[in-house]
Amino acid sequence: MSASGVNSTCDSTESRCSFLNLTCGQLYTFTVMGHTNVCMSEMSTPIEKLSAPCPPTNVSAELNCTTLNAVVSWSSASAATAYSVQATSLNGDNSSCSEMGTSCDLSDLVCGQHYSVVVEAMHTGCSGPASTPAWLVTEPCVPMKLSVHYNVSTAQVMWAAARGASSYSVQAVADLGSGVTCNTNNTTCSMNGLQCGQIYNVTVMARNTVCDSMISETSRLMTEPCPPTNVQVSMACEQLTATVSWQQSDLAVGYVAFFDNQGLMCGTEYNVWVKALGQQYNSSDSAVVSFTTEPCQKSSITAIMDCEADSATISWQPSVGVVSCVTELTASSGHITSCTTNNTNCQLSSLQCGEEYNVTVKALGNTCNQTAHMAGHLTTEPCVPMNLSVHHNVGTAQVMWAAARGATSYSVQAVADLGSGVTCNTTNTTCSVNGLQCGQIYNVTVMAQNLACNSTSEPYHHMTEPCPPTNVQVSMACEQLTATVSWQQSDFAVGLMCGTEYNFWVKALGQQYNSSDSTVVSLTSAPCLPREVEIEVDCIHDGAAVVSWNATYGAANFSLTAMVSGSLLSLCETQQNSCNVTGLSCGETYNLSFTASNEQCSLSAPMHANLTTRPCPPQRVDVSLQCGSHTAVLSWEERSDVELYVANAIKTSGGPVQTCNSTGSTCQFASLDCGETYNFTVTADSQGCRSQASSTVSIQTEPCQPVIVSAQMLCQSEQVQISWYQASGVVNYLVTTTGSLGYVKIHNATQSIPAATLPCGQDYNVTVQAQGSDCDSIPSSPAFFKTAPCSPSDVTTYAQCEFNMGSVCWGSSDGAETYVAVATGLDGHAHQCLTNSTDCSWNDLQCGEEYTVVVRARNGNCTSLPSNSSIIYMDPCVPQNLAATVNCDMKVVSLSWDASNGTNVYMVSGEAGNETTVLTTNVTTAHFSGFSCGLNYILTVTPQNQHCPGNSSASASIQTWPCPPAGVSTRQDCLSGIVM
Repeated sequence: MSASGVNSTCDSTESRCSFLNLTCGQLYTFTVMGHTNVCMSEMSTPIEKLSAPCPPTNVSAELNCTTLNAVVSWSSASAATAYSVQATSLNGDNSSCSEMGTSCDLSDLVCGQHYSVVVEAMHTGCSGPASTPAWLVTEPCVPMKLSVHYNVSTAQVMWAAARGASSYSVQAVADLGSGVTCNTNNTTCSMNGLQCGQIYNVTVMARNTVCDSMISETSRLMTEPCPPTNVQVSMACEQLTATVSWQQSDLAVGYVAFFDNQGLMCGTEYNVWVKALGQQYNSSDSAVVSFTTEPCQKSSITAIMDCEADSATISWQPSVGVVSCVTELTASSGHITSCTTNNTNCQLSSLQCGEEYNVTVKALGNTCNQTAHMAGHLTTEPCVPMNLSVHHNVGTAQVMWAAARGATSYSVQAVADLGSGVTCNTTNTTCSVNGLQCGQIYNVTVMAQNLACNSTSEPYHHMTEPCPPTNVQVSMACEQLTATVSWQQSDFAVGLMCGTEYNFWVKALGQQYNSSDSTVVSLTSAPCLPREVEIEVDCIHDGAAVVSWNATYGAANFSLTAMVSGSLLSLCETQQNSCNVTGLSCGETYNLSFTASNEQCSLSAPMHANLTTRPCPPQRVDVSLQCGSHTAVLSWEERSDVELYVANAIKTSGGPVQTCNSTGSTCQFASLDCGETYNFTVTADSQGCRSQASSTVSIQTEPCQPVIVSAQMLCQSEQVQISWYQASGVVNYLVTTTGSLGYVKIHNATQSIPAATLPCGQDYNVTVQAQGSDCDSIPSSPAFFKTAPCSPSDVTTYAQCEFNMGSVCWGSSDGAETYVAVATGLDGHAHQCLTNSTDCSWNDLQCGEEYTVVVRARNGNCTSLPSNSSIIYMDPCVPQNLAATVNCDMKVVSLSWDASNGTNVYMVSGEAGNETTVLTTNVTTAHFSGFSCGLNYILTVTPQNQHCPGNSSASASIQTWPCPPAGVSTRQDCLSGIVM
């Protein structure tokens, strides 16, 4: 009987009896009475006994993420004096603690586990039933097998799955403190934005809903050295060698300098870049630096003297690598003159007469210069003879002058106004001219001569004596006794002079006395006509000139005329000895006439001089670009009156003016810079005058050769990022990508392509060609890259329904070097398999799981996108903790067990001898009511699901109740009271 008055009885024929279904935590009083069918003994002495404590309630378990111990707490149980806590993981790991209070700390817990925590109340060594289980999730295990695969600012970090982890946090911290993080639910993570020239400590920390794991072991990642900076090239011009220098990069163990051509050649432009070599990875290319070797040696230098223009033209053969040329002439007297051009000839003026010049041509390159000398000398025209004097003596003139520098001989010429002339040649500075005619005005000139040119002095006007009078006649006036003598007048005999005012008077002669003078009468003679005319054309303004002549004696009005289109055109009228003429047409020649007049007379005469105006600007100017040669051809309409055309070209971005001389209708400009806009003009030269510049024409030269900065593949995609240095004058770019399996793709782009989609699993080379409005550049040097391997196909799983094994196979992928297969369970735990073949097997899979298997292909630092998934179904787990009981009253045998993972239904069988009973259930208990008494039954539980029939089972045995006694009889001994 309990203290609360509840009774319980038990009958037994033995000396002991079991009470079932007592209330927990109650104080019971036990008494025993013996009885027969007839009699009952007296009650024994009472014994008090306390029943087992009740199970604790409100059990909870909480993990301390710092100490990694769990605090278990519960509500107190009736009659309990102490408590025992037992924690058991699904893998069978145990932890326990005892406490007299209502909380207890569990230690030595295993990471990544689900623990079932129960509390038992105890009283004087007797433990009560266990509490309802509370679940405890421990911190994730530390990730292991950390590996890092690096490729230019991106690291692919991989690790083995950590038990109990639901997510991961990856951290890369540089020695200098900067860091990059990455969070993921998988066992791989891409870390972007890593800096070059750094050493990173890479760690992984697993996480779940409870705690974070300890940090994994550190993997040291040394990124590639940064690209070298401050790349410079210095030329040793004479040795034709180049030295490349750069700023050192951290973590570099060596360097490689690249040239885009093999071997240095004169006059060639080279691109150079540097790559730093690291212990594991190499840097990307440095910035490209261009340099040009020294120009090639000039050859075939010739010099031609233009005596009329008083200039010299120096020419030479073209050579490569020349930006411009400086031609320098040095005389023995020390006089120096020079000109600069980017053509193969140069015209120099303002040379001194009578000199021998040494000629040098210096070819200027971007970095180096090359000087060549012309064989021999350039001899200029002799100087003009000066200080002429003439001494005359009846038909002979002795001409003298000062020596002219540079002259080797002299020629003296005396030409009369009427055209007759006399010459004399000598190597001295005096010469006798014979055979001069009387009554003539001679223009005497001395011409100095050498092998190059002639120079003629200013004319000296020499008047010979008048000729003797002719036709002398005498007529008599007999009556008056007078005689009149007459004769033919001689030229230059003293008489009236032009432009002179005369006073005339008459005196009468008598026989004895003469008369006084008559009244004076004044007369002005005819105006003098000028003999020397000079014409100075205005080379700055079109259609203008100054015509001047020698001063004449006496006052006169002068009129200058010209015949134009059959009509007489008055150019100017003046009383001076010069005239400014304007309004003339450019590029025309005018025949001038001269009229002098006064009050008495008007005289006209041709001037024997022509006026040629300044040339007109060239018309119909056009320019064409010769693609691939850096050359433009300028053309215009040619005119016969032009002696020389001078064309100019200048970049709109600034720089020196390039010139080109031509006597025809075209001019060629070579070595033009790529990607520039040039403006072209041309002028015409004639008789010392240069026209205004023509209208400007422009052209855009071909784009510069692109330089690819990077071609970077984005892993786990089919996209590549291609970038290059932008060039001026580009309409668009042609980006040609060629794969190793024959794939060719051409992209049109106006700027760098941020991402282009390419087939997976191929080695590619890419070139960039710039397209201009007229010409295209040469393609860039190729860049090389690989796309990510293709995703594996035909993924098939086999070895189904095994206890801990599974296998998968797939078709090979283009571009794959290795494969990684990942089997992921329903609870998120994963198993990896790395292989270079096309199949993989695991022997550590868990029973009762469904594993989703995906395969990725790898190549270098890139991993493909995952394949289509396939499923591995594992055999259900073997049931655990089988417990068999028998209810003798009900003649029922019961079997219970722990739930088996991955099971939908259980097949339970009972077997004793030839007797077998089978039933199915979807719960973890089974009841058999048809067993026979007195037999030992083997009870077997086989788990099954819809995919696996169940290849594993567990068994337990139990003895059924005894069979009822047979042939029972009773006999009572009445004397002794014993019933038999």
